[in-house]
Amino acid sequence: MKIEEKIKQIRNFKKMKQADVAEKLDISPQAYSQLERGEIKMDIERLEQLANIFDMSVEDIYKLAENEQFAKFNDFFNRDNTTCTINNNYNNNDKIIDFLEKRIAKQDEEINFLREQIAVLNKLLLSKS
Repeated sequence: MKIEEKIKQIRNFKKMKQADVAEKLDISPQAYSQLERGEIKMDIERLEQLANIFDMSVEDIYKLAENEQFAKFNDFFNRDNTTCTINNNYNNNDKIIDFLEKRIAKQDEEINFLREQIAVLNKLLLSKS
């Protein structure tokens, strides 16, 4: 995946708008949009500015650009209106683990509820047979 696409994913993950990032870069929102689409070449200086805005290092951005798991992680935390705030560090394992354990517990409750419903429906079907 291209670096521009990862920049967009990071911005979305950080819950930032294009206009906000553009303002911090001192460029127009249109120019920033072109940057994310790869229509404007991203030089190292611009990448360093973005890294500072996202509170990351350039190296971290490149690692994310090579890491498809980040996209999966980002999609996971954004689906079903689930929110998880990870303060300035995509690698904050304790918060990630805590969030995932809570999500698993909630899904276990839902599974148990559905099993109970299935048992009741099975009894109803058997009693009518």
